[in-house]
Amino acid sequence: MAVGPVTLRGTAAASELQAAQEDRDAQLERLVAALRNGGGQAREVILEHANERLLRLTRRMLRQYPQLRRWEATDDVRQNALLRLYRSLAEVEVESARHFLNLAGTQIRRELIDLKRHY
Repeated sequence: MAVGPVTLRGTAAASELQAAQEDRDAQLERLVAALRNGGGQAREVILEHANERLLRLTRRMLRQYPQLRRWEATDDVRQNALLRLYRSLAEVEVESARHFLNLAGTQIRRELIDLKRHY
């Protein structure tokens, strides 16, 4: 009998997490639209909004380069990738939140490849 309430709480927690993620995704879409419309500080705002998500993505991608873990911290890789992303947002017209996240992933990957070549 104790399994029922635990499952329900787990389901409720999962539903809340999913709703929060959908809200963040919708907000990211609004920020991408502001970026497309030429909002003055849209690049800074979108990078600040996606910062935690990009940290998780950087951490996950850095795991594929174990030889770099000795020399580079996740935060350093993310920071350099954010600088690359900031510059590329001035040149690329982002179509959607998915496009933005793909562009971010590309910049993280490029940073990791450059670091791998360096070490």
